[in-house]
Amino acid sequence: MPRKHSSASATLAWSRFAQRAKTLPLLGHIARWYVRRPFLTSWLLLAAGMVLLMTLFSLDAGLTSREYTAIAVATVALAWLCVWIVFLEEDEPGNLDAEPPDA
Repeated sequence: MPRKHSSASATLAWSRFAQRAKTLPLLGHIARWYVRRPFLTSWLLLAAGMVLLMTLFSLDAGLTSREYTAIAVATVALAWLCVWIVFLEEDEPGNLDAEPPDA
């Protein structure tokens, strides 16, 4: 049975990764940027990966540059929607993974 991770353990894991990543130039920069702007960083990384994969897998399709541009714009919009949904789920008031307030 897979173990579910709470948001507290995910935050702890991310902070450990961020400390280790500070020694690597690019990852350290991305980690610092994620701390300041998590939504924007997630969107840019997901969009870049999706556009890269879309381009690699459609090289033999014979698309024009306008078609590539249209698909890339749609892909970036889809990446924004995906990240928005993930961050929306984190902020739900009935989120069972969230830590209870201190009483």
